[in-house]
Amino acid sequence: MSQYEVIYANKYRLGDFVKNITIEDNLGEISFRAVITLEYDESLPSFSLGERIRISGTPYGMSEMKPILYYGILWDIESDWKGHKELILTVYDLSIYLKSEEEFLFQANTTASSRFKAYMRVTSLPLSTVEDTKIKLSKALYRAKPIYEMIRDDLKETVLKGGDFYRVYMSTQGMELRKIGQNKDVYVFETDKNIENITQKRTIEGAVTRVKILGLAENDQLSPIKKVLDGDIQIGVIQKMIQEEVEQAEKSSENSEEYKKALQEQIIALDQAGKFDEAKKLLQKLAGTEKSTAGIEEQIAKMDQEGKYDDLIGLLQKISKSGTKDPSTIKKTKDMTDVAKNMLQGPSEDFTFTTVDINTIRAGDIIRLNNMELYVCSVRHELGDTGRMTITAGSKDYVKRSFYI
Repeated sequence: MSQYEVIYANKYRLGDFVKNITIEDNLGEISFRAVITLEYDESLPSFSLGERIRISGTPYGMSEMKPILYYGILWDIESDWKGHKELILTVYDLSIYLKSEEEFLFQANTTASSRFKAYMRVTSLPLSTVEDTKIKLSKALYRAKPIYEMIRDDLKETVLKGGDFYRVYMSTQGMELRKIGQNKDVYVFETDKNIENITQKRTIEGAVTRVKILGLAENDQLSPIKKVLDGDIQIGVIQKMIQEEVEQAEKSSENSEEYKKALQEQIIALDQAGKFDEAKKLLQKLAGTEKSTAGIEEQIAKMDQEGKYDDLIGLLQKISKSGTKDPSTIKKTKDMTDVAKNMLQGPSEDFTFTTVDINTIRAGDIIRLNNMELYVCSVRHELGDTGRMTITAGSKDYVKRSFYI
């Protein structure tokens, strides 16, 4: 392990006692994780949970030692007293604290990157690069939920609405939100040259072949089906359903057709409730929005004066059609077709292989495998002078269906 050093509590060097180190990184996990096995010795310091541990090493292709895991937190301690006495330390980077629960309310049209900054202010974690995710998200109310799950939901919505793939990283500068696949060095792996073993897995698991877009439901009624989109239904119907989203209601002009339509439904609702005086006032207001109002106003006044309330109700019903029940605001729904298309996924495949360790590779990096461009979904580094690593990688579509929808 001469290439690597483990420093505990910023002062104890543990390199002489280290038997092995494994580091794992996964797109589906909260945090970078390291497992350090130490040969027990009485000269070792007393370990405390929550204390800092730093792992440094020589990055692949370089000669100077640099931090590989800088913000490490001692999370678990196991002791094995059979045979050779060992201590097994499990270490996570600071992003593990995103397991903490909080509550947040975000208005519509905020982005995942602006929300990420809000999360970091609450956690007091060091903040570094935050890239602009650009896509405007829907209003969100998160109650008593782990912060990492909120981030994941924001990033999933970003992808479903046509945005890029982002993930949380911990660097030596602090927490980062960056687009995946931006690694400068793209390593090439080939089955007949630098791979020890490889397996390929193809599956229907996670496929989505039909998406139904549901409209807004009335009380105690099923949601109306607005649209159905089919993908590769030859493998069978695997269906997901999404609810139509309501855009922020905005004040409507009293001269607009939407406003008139809203008044009309309000009139019907008041009529059905037997509130004829209120309905009459709204009908007069509706008459006031027309270019020629004299005829309607005269009819209202005459029927009211003569007590012909049945005729007045008939007039209400004749003029009134349907619309929203709030005459002061108009609610519009968003077109969810593009979101539904993004959800359609057919069968997928991934590749898992073992090779010589390249200790700089992280989940989210792009690699090349037998002329295929793939994304690293998970990587396990077994550090050492002749280290090994195991990588699971898949296409961009595989990454989307596995981690972003």
